[in-house]
Amino acid sequence: MFAKFVVREMSPIPMVSIRYTIVALTLFAMLAWRGEKLLPPRRTWPALFTMGILGVCINNVTQFTGLQYSTVTNFTIIATLTPIVTALLSFVLIHERLHRLQWLGICSSLCGALYLISNGSLAAILTLSFNIGDVLFFTSQVAWALYSIIVVRIIDDVSPFAIVAWSGLLGSLTTAASAAYLGHFELPSLLSPLALGSYLFVIFAGGLIAMIFWNKGT
Repeated sequence: MFAKFVVREMSPIPMVSIRYTIVALTLFAMLAWRGEKLLPPRRTWPALFTMGILGVCINNVTQFTGLQYSTVTNFTIIATLTPIVTALLSFVLIHERLHRLQWLGICSSLCGALYLISNGSLAAILTLSFNIGDVLFFTSQVAWALYSIIVVRIIDDVSPFAIVAWSGLLGSLTTAASAAYLGHFELPSLLSPLALGSYLFVIFAGGLIAMIFWNKGT
């Protein structure tokens, strides 16, 4: 919801780049203060870079761009598909075994999402249509599911703090460099108090705290 206030006044690409640069620098300072090793093992660099592309470039940019075309409600509904997408991709890509209860959970979650999308109407399900914002929302959820799968691969070698710091920095720099090259990196002259306060919440609550907890939980 807070991101909606920000995208009204700020382009999604600089919004994402600045957000994760601040998150990364904050985490590097915390890692240094805790005396932890800043550089991750060399073998984890490809995974961290891929996570930066998925978690920052694709997930965040498509998510915030989608908010310019669709609603927070639609995003929330589509976000309920994330566990389903993650479970299915884990089954296909890393052959994670799903038990009967998990398949039942996937089916019930899908039914619940369809019920919310259609307001319980079968006719609405048969005539479902999506705008570009909804497609971008779903793309962001697929990217996040792939991000989560990679986390499992390196969480024993890199701390959750360092994962967010390095993937965030690599992703934000890649996003900014790509946008600048294409001429799409435009900074707003001034944000309103509402947009600025919302942006700070998006950076520190939705970016810093949420991603640390997500990686730790994963």
